[in-house]
Amino acid sequence: MKRNLLRVLIESLSTFASPSFAHWLLGLVAPATFKPTEPQEPGVLGAPRVCLHSVLSLLDDSNGDSVVKELGHHLVYLLCAEPRTSGPVLRYLQSSHDHFCRHVAGLDPGRLRQMGWLLKATAVEVKLSAQRGQRSNTKRLLQLLVDPPDFDRTDKAKSYIFAEETPEFPRLFELLYGINLSQHQPPTLELRFLDPEEINKAVAEFELETEGVRRVDGRRLHQFLLESLAASQSPGSQREAILQEIDSVLDYCNAVNEIRDQLFGKNLFISGWIQVVSTLVATTPSQLLETNDRIDSIIKIALLILNKVMSHNAIPELTNPLSEVLLVIVSYISHSNKTAVYIGQSDVAVKGHGSRLVVLLKGILDWVLHMGMGGRYHKFRANLYTAVQFLLGSLTVRANEVDDTVDQSDASVVKQVANERDLEVRECWNAVFSYGDSLYEALSRDMCDGPFVCRMVAVATLECIQNNDTRSVVIGYLNNRGFLKYLVDGISSSCDGGDRLKTFWKPDSVTARAIYLYRSKMALLCRVAQTRRGATYLLNLDIMSRIAAAEVLDLRPDGVSGSESDSIRLAFSLDASERYNQILTPVLRLMTAVCSSCGVDNLDASGQCLLALVPHTEVFVAILRGRPNESAVDSLRQIASLTGLLCSALSAGFSRRDSLGADTDGHLRKLHSQLVSMVTVYTDSAVMDKLDSIPSGRSDYKEIYNGEVKRLLVYQIGAHLLTYCKVLTAKSGTATRNLIPLFPPTVTPVSGGSPSATRPSTNKATLSTLIDALRRSARELRIQGKQLVELEEKLSATNESVDLLDDSAGSNQRLENVVDLKRRVVALHKHVIELSLYVMWKHIEFYLVYYSVTVEGKPPTATASGVPPEGGSRLRRLCGGGGDDRIPMSPKSPLSASSPDVTKEVVATLRHELPSLLSGVLEQLSGVDGLFIQALVRRLQRLVKFGGSVGSPFPW
Repeated sequence: MKRNLLRVLIESLSTFASPSFAHWLLGLVAPATFKPTEPQEPGVLGAPRVCLHSVLSLLDDSNGDSVVKELGHHLVYLLCAEPRTSGPVLRYLQSSHDHFCRHVAGLDPGRLRQMGWLLKATAVEVKLSAQRGQRSNTKRLLQLLVDPPDFDRTDKAKSYIFAEETPEFPRLFELLYGINLSQHQPPTLELRFLDPEEINKAVAEFELETEGVRRVDGRRLHQFLLESLAASQSPGSQREAILQEIDSVLDYCNAVNEIRDQLFGKNLFISGWIQVVSTLVATTPSQLLETNDRIDSIIKIALLILNKVMSHNAIPELTNPLSEVLLVIVSYISHSNKTAVYIGQSDVAVKGHGSRLVVLLKGILDWVLHMGMGGRYHKFRANLYTAVQFLLGSLTVRANEVDDTVDQSDASVVKQVANERDLEVRECWNAVFSYGDSLYEALSRDMCDGPFVCRMVAVATLECIQNNDTRSVVIGYLNNRGFLKYLVDGISSSCDGGDRLKTFWKPDSVTARAIYLYRSKMALLCRVAQTRRGATYLLNLDIMSRIAAAEVLDLRPDGVSGSESDSIRLAFSLDASERYNQILTPVLRLMTAVCSSCGVDNLDASGQCLLALVPHTEVFVAILRGRPNESAVDSLRQIASLTGLLCSALSAGFSRRDSLGADTDGHLRKLHSQLVSMVTVYTDSAVMDKLDSIPSGRSDYKEIYNGEVKRLLVYQIGAHLLTYCKVLTAKSGTATRNLIPLFPPTVTPVSGGSPSATRPSTNKATLSTLIDALRRSARELRIQGKQLVELEEKLSATNESVDLLDDSAGSNQRLENVVDLKRRVVALHKHVIELSLYVMWKHIEFYLVYYSVTVEGKPPTATASGVPPEGGSRLRRLCGGGGDDRIPMSPKSPLSASSPDVTKEVVATLRHELPSLLSGVLEQLSGVDGLFIQALVRRLQRLVKFGGSVGSPFPW
């Protein structure tokens, strides 16, 4: 009767929403109004005794029926999990009965179903207590579940992992340790007279689900078999044997029912145990959980999981779900490690656990190789791959952070700690590489086949391993086994969601998954291309042709409209331009990595890169035309990546220009013209002043950070363009007389002796452009340097008062991000100064020393400095007087067919205005650090000093 009543209540709670008849019987709604009420003890405020009180009494009875207790715990879990009833029920159970602590501490480990429902309800209690800030209740649950108890242990676990220590295991450890993850199989059914196929069909027909378990109805099956026997024409001599086989079939069904009951109980317990551990680790405040003893207990639990899953005869149905909780534990250990290292307390958080983390890493990798490769295992393998990445990142952080955790006054202590952490990292990576091809095979196969999530994390794990592979073993394996070719072919082919990338503006989940997988694979290819060997492999696999054939790169979403009407926009999806940026940016990074790894002397690499750029010229030119003060941060990132690639490829591919063909030369000339025209845009004072208009003292961190990022990107683009100009200038050789001039000697005369930053009305780049960039960078270097010093002082003062109990750690991290950006801005200003000085020095020396210009564009004569007569043809081309009008891809190429005439008056103006234009800024730069900068300053100071006299001997 009790069982049936509890089943009725459970069915009602599972089927009908609150309020229902079951809620009324349990006393959770008022009898008259059916409004929610708070449960009370019988007699308190006139509260009657209801079914809830009876259920709790049955659960407290130590001699009660086990099935009734199982149903009672199931009922309590349903009440705790229901949002409308969880609050009142949990408050009543906590205040009046101390329900969870008493039952978890005293429950018999052999009652798997009871433990399963109880642990599920306990997980709900832990989560809500943490959310409501009930620290005392959360602390009591932690002491019960995670802290080692004070009383002595039995000998059942002393032989486990930590044999050299006195074993003191938490309650969660004991609960999992007591379960057997193996399961015997039913005996083989041997039939001589009955048809096995027909018997299997009959067994399947009489299966029914009760209380979550599919069981075979033995009575109906027995009746069906007897009726079939009676209707058959079997000889009488065989009937006795057939009856014995029917009994064997019934015994087999009973064994199957028993095994299914056991598996359901084990699965229910494991599910509840996983929920409790995951909830404790994920929701408990760090101040309560991040202690050395509790982290030690959590690591012991993780090691126990690995020991259980690798035990003999453990079945995957029971072990694979444990990968979820293992991932949660490892992510927590990694997060607490990074947080503690950041605030300078890593020894408090992870002291003495480095070797155990290495053991944990080995156990996870063993589990990866031990687990099957079928489709049903992909989800669990993804959990393990992610856990591996967390562990590798955690150990790497510990190795890189030493200064804040040891006494710097004792050099021997610092060296000892550094050596210990380096040893841990070496052990970690030695453990990873010791698995060799078996691990790479598993990762590579999961990278090629399976759900999107599993493929993404497999690629990310390969990238992490490749990042630390100093011998390029992973690259060699991927290339030899064909996996690298698979990645390269996927750039332009329709596999791996390539067709979905062409409709990237549609905000659906399938397209989002295709983009995420594409980004993961491109990240791995970029990591491969960062080594010379990997870049050579990629070029041999014709990766540049694949990029050239990628049609999705030409689908820039400027003209795309109506995309939001195609499907409902998802909350997490990006707009079309952001998704296009996620497709284009990895390609640019990959091409840049290949060119950089091969080196500027590898003409084949630069030529292939140029050929890959040509089919997408129109798109690239459209991207480069964006104005810096009107572009978003993502657009500026695109321009920065594109200018860096174009400057490297165009400047390195001069020698291949004659073999590229006229059509290709036309596209490259268009890209070159666009780059040269951008020099004026990204060194314009008015544009830069708009970027600097954000007040530095604004309290909105996001706006300050985005402003600094935008400013950094604009300066980076300007540095790329000036680097391009420097490389073109250096291509003429070391002798200035062979210079290919890029900037006409047009300067703006100044009046009143004060330099003016105003350039001519034309937008073409001239020497005034370089002078303006130099003057502004010198001023900004001084301003940004002062701001950087102030921020660093503020950061150092903040580090001394960081406390985990408030949000100062987060604010300190934000301040450190701004400081890092400011440092990069200062470094870029120094770089721009160096580039501007070099290009300016080359051009001014060329115009003032090696050229004697006549009027009306007549050919110049050889000067006293020894300029050869053939320099006149170069000058005629510079002035637009015919000749080859192609871009300067070789020493015979001109500046531009549309450049202004270089006349005697222009050079005379340059000589006259040079001291007033440069004297002030050169004095400012005399105090800038950098040997090369100071050498260039001295060179220009000599030009300023002696350049005013025509025909001066220039004694240097």
